[in-house]
Amino acid sequence: MSARKGPIDTQEITDRLNDCPDIDRKKVFIDGKHEAYFIYITEQIDKDILQRDFVSYILKMDLGQLSDKTSVHNIPCCEIHLLYSADDVIKKVLTGNMVFVSDVLPYGISCKNMKEDKRNIEEPISEKNLRGSHEGFIEILDTNLSMLRRRIHSEKLKFKTVTIGTTTRQTVVIAYIEGIANHEIVDVLFDKISRGEIDGAPTIGYIEQLIISHPNSIFPQYMTTERPDKAVGALLEGRILILQEGSPIVLIAPVTFISFFQTVDDYSKMWIHGSF
Repeated sequence: MSARKGPIDTQEITDRLNDCPDIDRKKVFIDGKHEAYFIYITEQIDKDILQRDFVSYILKMDLGQLSDKTSVHNIPCCEIHLLYSADDVIKKVLTGNMVFVSDVLPYGISCKNMKEDKRNIEEPISEKNLRGSHEGFIEILDTNLSMLRRRIHSEKLKFKTVTIGTTTRQTVVIAYIEGIANHEIVDVLFDKISRGEIDGAPTIGYIEQLIISHPNSIFPQYMTTERPDKAVGALLEGRILILQEGSPIVLIAPVTFISFFQTVDDYSKMWIHGSF
């Protein structure tokens, strides 16, 4: 970790975490006049413990105390770290820390307290594998986004959010890795979902029919999965995910005919075995 003098640029952090709705930025004020932010991934921290042992102590401290390393290290929260660059801040946030930053402080302050999922995350029955992870997506959208974020610790992982259904008002998220995925395809999918006029989508199949390019084709045009590891593999290949609130099924696009012959274990095998 490099220690440089001067405050961290909070605007740079905001810009780099654009299109990351799973990351919260709560604004507070130091001494009632200096803007500051608590930055964290909602589903990866224990809010009650951090509120008690970290947030409440930070809010009681003035600028002089927050600028004093000794005072900061006396905060009764485990794993207090001082951060001296935007890169350090983003790295800590993406690995499950809550970070406090301000343009008037010479460093950011991070505290780690990971939150355990409250419900069982089990391997999908229809997609068993031998050498990979044994967990699957569930019906809680925030938890599904958190599973992706735990595997890809990069601000390049982006989530575009859209609300569909004039009656149900459900949340749909388009996930992609900036710089790898084709942004034109991302925009096309976002526009198609945004313009879709339906009362609601009980299953993600409704969305698939809404955005399908060739409705008369007998071949599937989107791949589905319940596995986070398969979804991450698709993201790293430049593909795009579509996740829906209330559904453990994720759509993958774009795909080719040969994509449907690939199994989860192919990612864990030597290329010659997987190809065979």
